[in-house]
Amino acid sequence: MYFLAVRFSDDKIAKLFDLARLVLQPDFARSSHITLRGPYPSKDGTRNFIGRDVGQITVLRPSTFFSETQSTVYLGIDIVGLADFWYKPSYPEGIPHLTMYDGKDRQLAWAALRALKMFRWGIRLNSTPMSLLDAKRPIETEFLIDYQSLSSTFRLIGQDVPRSETVKGMSALDRIVLLNRICGTIHNLTHPSSRPR
Repeated sequence: MYFLAVRFSDDKIAKLFDLARLVLQPDFARSSHITLRGPYPSKDGTRNFIGRDVGQITVLRPSTFFSETQSTVYLGIDIVGLADFWYKPSYPEGIPHLTMYDGKDRQLAWAALRALKMFRWGIRLNSTPMSLLDAKRPIETEFLIDYQSLSSTFRLIGQDVPRSETVKGMSALDRIVLLNRICGTIHNLTHPSSRPR
């Protein structure tokens, strides 16, 4: 199955969101993204949309998709003219979103939601053109590749770069502390005059 997605075009911002995902869920090997179209059974259906510009993205308030088996925390997304891009037959009335956590730990999910709610969102960011979403990758191999590419992002949030084993073994509290630092940095970069609530 094939999906089309966008990311943030600002590399620092994109990597900060990637780092948040890695810190909250180190067993999930996929970078942050917003899925707009799919699934398609083959690449043929995606051709008319690959490379299409969707313009600016507004990152909205955090929320959840919770069920007996799902603990997902996300930031809502708004795109002007979304109806021109949105195609999710399984979720025609779905909510465009940026997943921050999608795991089994409900307590961590609640803590992440509370941390995200401490910040004023509504930030506007440019997006990349639509492209094929990478498949989920083998965890162990890809964690190290993702970790290496994001290690400089730790310095951006004023954090010494921990060993990869340290990130994997962090307590929930340590993960939330880092999430706060990451969100604070995102807000300082996107509107420096704004402060958390």
